[in-house]
Amino acid sequence: MDLRTSSRVKRGDVHLTRRVGGPLHNPRMGSRILFVCLGNTCRSPLAAALAHRYLPGIDAESAGIAPGGRAADLSVTLAKDLAGSDISAHQPRNVRDLDLDGFDLIVAMDPTVATELVDLVPDERLITWTVRDPVGGTLDDYRQCADQITGLLAELPT
Repeated sequence: MDLRTSSRVKRGDVHLTRRVGGPLHNPRMGSRILFVCLGNTCRSPLAAALAHRYLPGIDAESAGIAPGGRAADLSVTLAKDLAGSDISAHQPRNVRDLDLDGFDLIVAMDPTVATELVDLVPDERLITWTVRDPVGGTLDDYRQCADQITGLLAELPT
């Protein structure tokens, strides 16, 4: 199976650029993106919140391969601070409960998650990132995670 592990995925002539402090410019508004991590408590809900902030017109959602109980407090804090998004009521959900055909792009937050998705998602719609799970970490760990996600959003081939 082809797992795209490079964070520098490019498709055709699609380029995303970000003005300092402004949104990313995306030529395909209306795309649906699903971010998937292990528990759907830290990385993927934070990625969805940041995508809403930096990719206007994109429908971003999140799920996990083994959902936890609720969104991590530090993810909730950073989603509010960095993306202006209140995810305090976020309920983790299992990716297997979703209709994955409804998403244009599915982003696995790490290669382990991607391994769980290869039988569920066609290769051409699966992107694999390598974003360290900050669960149980400090606020600085979560900030580094958010910074990495923000940078990777600019490279999405949507």
